[in-house]
Amino acid sequence: MEKGEWAALPGDGANCFPYCAAYDTDRRVVVAVRPDGIHELGGEPRAWEHVVKKGHFGWHTNCAYDAKHTAVVVFGSNENRDDVAAYFPRTGEYKLMPTAGTRPPRDQHNPMEFHPDLGKTVLLVRRVEGEKKGTETWLYDLGADSWERVKGAELPFACGMNYNLEFDPLHRVMLLVTGGDGTPTRVWALRLKPAK
Repeated sequence: MEKGEWAALPGDGANCFPYCAAYDTDRRVVVAVRPDGIHELGGEPRAWEHVVKKGHFGWHTNCAYDAKHTAVVVFGSNENRDDVAAYFPRTGEYKLMPTAGTRPPRDQHNPMEFHPDLGKTVLLVRRVEGEKKGTETWLYDLGADSWERVKGAELPFACGMNYNLEFDPLHRVMLLVTGGDGTPTRVWALRLKPAK
């Protein structure tokens, strides 16, 4: 690490293709979510450990670390589901949330990121109705296990695979990196403010 050069860790890693991973900023651990459960990369020297042996989704999932609730929130699947699973590292519990009421459309490979100012996870979901294609913005509150659609925050295209959503802590905005399939790379920005 002192040399500032890339180096592979010894041993086999947890393959995250086409699954997902998030960084637990509280424990400084990478959390990989796979169909066979949860794997963590931590310790010194760094090593992968299979910590939960049961999964809930197939592939094309995404996840985000919810720093407010110190948990990893998981959504989407190649099965086009609208379920949320949450992994709570402190207890080792990885469970499907019951989530009564409103849910976003069923989808897969969704851009998602935790928004610290809101204390909620931001999720982008495609909505395709015939020739009309767009992407909706949804907020998931893990503490309340509830969804809320952000009206007026729609994108004029359907998000595809490999679109990345990140929170910019300097400007306090969500940034979405898009492109591919013959379209140029673009960055979209959305400012979401907490309700008063």
